[in-house]
Amino acid sequence: MQRLFILMLSLIPWIPAVLCWVSTQKEITGPEGGSLTVQCRYGPHYADHVKYWCHGRKSDFCDILARTDEKSRANQNKVSIFDNRDGSMFTVTMNDLKETDSGWYWCGVEIASGNDYLDYTQVKVIHGVSVVNRIVSGEEGSSLTVQCLYTLRLRLSEKKWCQSGDLSSCLSTGSKGSYEDASVAISDDRKEAFTVTLKKLQMSDAGWYLCSAGQQQADVQVQVRPHGSTKPVTTPPTPSQPWYRFRYMLESIVGCSSLLLLVGLAVLARKIQCKKASSRFKETEEIFPDNPKGMRDLQRSKEHIIKFDKKEKASSCFKEMEEIFPDNPKGMRDLQRSKEHMIKIDNKDLTESFQPFMKNLDRQKAIKAEKASSRFKEMEEIFPDNPKGMRDLQRSKEHMIKIDNKGTINLFAY
Repeated sequence: MQRLFILMLSLIPWIPAVLCWVSTQKEITGPEGGSLTVQCRYGPHYADHVKYWCHGRKSDFCDILARTDEKSRANQNKVSIFDNRDGSMFTVTMNDLKETDSGWYWCGVEIASGNDYLDYTQVKVIHGVSVVNRIVSGEEGSSLTVQCLYTLRLRLSEKKWCQSGDLSSCLSTGSKGSYEDASVAISDDRKEAFTVTLKKLQMSDAGWYLCSAGQQQADVQVQVRPHGSTKPVTTPPTPSQPWYRFRYMLESIVGCSSLLLLVGLAVLARKIQCKKASSRFKETEEIFPDNPKGMRDLQRSKEHIIKFDKKEKASSCFKEMEEIFPDNPKGMRDLQRSKEHMIKIDNKDLTESFQPFMKNLDRQKAIKAEKASSRFKEMEEIFPDNPKGMRDLQRSKEHMIKIDNKGTINLFAY
């Protein structure tokens, strides 16, 4: 929980970055020989800053192609940039596209006192046919338009509009570059696009169609809704809608509010944790009521106390120690300070381990005494008529017994 609290605090410096973002679509496709337009949005706080468009995989080493503070550049016909400060958006247009123009590009807002704010997009220049909108819709009886794009190599190729799966339905522009009848009109600009207009839509016109140029083609879905239908048609919002202009600002405010909410939750969790810790200290005071100094030490090492705060386990261990040392209060205090060490040294078990050794010593002593008495009996048989020698033997017998006793004592000491 403490790490989460620190993490939340570390995110606070990033709040300005949330409010001052730069964003654009992540992938843009354009036809070879044609053009494409990129819209880059930024935070309203940076309306007066310089914006730029650069090419390169890494933002730190990208090649700047256009800047809003430089109106005349060598490649102005290739790349142009326009800043709409009221709408918090700048627009980049790339003309005469080639396959080599494919790659990573960056929308950038220059920051004089720090790192620039950037967002990337991937530009793909394709050879073939594409459509501006893959799904188009209109109301029965009205008309709709489909824009088909093609690359430079297909500029002189024949353009066709066909129903998918029915080649006999294809309508061609021919050498004139155009076609028109009562229901369909096709117009080719001979540069990068041809436009198909469907007139007086009928419900039977709904379905899949193909934009074709040479051997290349792209599919389009046409949707027709009944006349007077109240069912809404989903369309993307346009900049003319009032809320759309401030949509990104609202998203920034929501993001900042969410971040502050997370910080507040972390602070609340921290307070709950401290409250639980204080209740544990009260339990510790009940265990050690007569030791205020020890209580202060326990308070300073809260994490250690939490690990050993079980009353029943602690009291049972201390009762066993009192039975072993009933008359030694000082030793009792020492045992309390080194509880883990005393548990390992069990005097009862140590006494029981010496009993087999003592029994073995008693047996050896008995064997030696028996051997000494048998030797004296042999000497009495050798000197039956010499009482003086007998007394010497008795004295030597006592001496030998002493020697045996000393050896036994030394062995015991060993």
